Amino acid sequence: MTERLVTMVKPSELEQIKKRAQRVNLNTSDYMRKSALGDLPPAFDLLAEELAASAARAHKAIDASLEAIKASEARLDALEAAAGQRSAAV
Repeated sequence: MTERLVTMVKPSELEQIKKRAQRVNLNTSDYMRKSALGDLPPAFDLLAEELAASAARAHKAIDASLEAIKASEARLDALEAAAGQRSAAV
């Protein structure tokens, strides 16, 4: 038999709990139960948050790199076009 446990939290706290549960692939109830009973490794939450933040930074860095590559390719195309026009004029 199971029993219901009601916990009052602020809306912002509920959002944090839901996000943390998603990060570790648990539903909110399982996450709360495992957290309360100490069934999650102590640093598990912190590690999951750091991993998510690191992944977000990596995505931003990759996007910035791709934009820099596009800009470089555009500059090279312009230089090649200008060089082609000069050689055609000579």
